[in-house]
Order: sequence, then structure tokens, then C-alpha cells
Amino acid sequence: MNKKIFFIIIAIIVVAAVGFFLLKPTPIKAPQIPPPFSGLSGDAYPLYSGADWSEPVAQTITLGTSTVQGMEVSATPATGTMAPSDVFIPFEDYYASKLTAAGWVVDNSLAANGPGSGMTVFRKGDAVIVLNYRSVFSIVSGTAPARCPCDVSISIFSSL
Repeated sequence: MNKKIFFIIIAIIVVAAVGFFLLKPTPIKAPQIPPPFSGLSGDAYPLYSGADWSEPVAQTITLGTSTVQGMEVSATPATGTMAPSDVFIPFEDYYASKLTAAGWVVDNSLAANGPGSGMTVFRKGDAVIVLNYRSVFSIVSGTAPARCPCDVSISIFSSL
């Protein structure tokens, strides 16, 4: 009889311990920015998954009449593409959706878009995030428009 009571007590202790650990609330941790990218705004994360990104580099850029210091991360260029928009439109759409949901606003006064390259500037208070894309055309002629295949580069700049 003593053995039976002993095993019942052990079983209750084990069930209580397992229940305690399973039902114990887990603290919610803020998302951590991976160390190589810690200089960029947290709102840039996760980085657009359609590219392979380099480590950030300190940069100083000019926006209008202002000089802005920050960090820039660049993607490995997409080479030999026949449709540059297939590279930069999903990149821009991803960040337009992500950043506007986080309270960022496009500053159209600083937008710069043309054939083969573009820049979109997002503002939130005094902070800026700049999306850039640039195409390098393989076929360039003095008498005809440049044509693809192209190498398309994308990058993100974030103010400090």
C-alpha cells in the first residue's frame, strides 16, 4: 500500500511540474535585428526576400538640399534580365506595403524615376528610408534606345 501511495504522489508531482512549465507564460521578446544589419531602421526588416543582401555600409546621401547620414545595404545585382520591372516592382511593392503599414509616408518631392532607375523616399518624423534601383543596359547605341538584357541593382538606405 505504501508503494502505491508513493507512486501516486510522484505522479502528481510530475504532472504538476509538467503543467507548470507548459502553462507558464512566455515573455514576448522584441524582434532582434541581425547583427550585420543593426545600422538599418528596424522597419526595414525583414529584408525583401527576393534578393541576396550585403552587409550595411555607412553612407552620406543628399536628399534635396539636405545631407543625410545613414546605412545602406545593397543586393547582389540580377544579371541578364530582359524585364527590369520584374526585379524592382516586387521590391518596391513589398516596402510600400510594409512601410506605410508602419506609419511611413512617401515623400514625392524627392522621388526620382526615369528609364532604368528610380528612387522612392519614405519619411517618418525626421527619419528616412530610401529605396533605389538601377539598370545597366547591355545594348547601348548612340542612335537607338538602350535595350536589355540588363543588370538590375536594388538597395535600401536608412538614416541614423
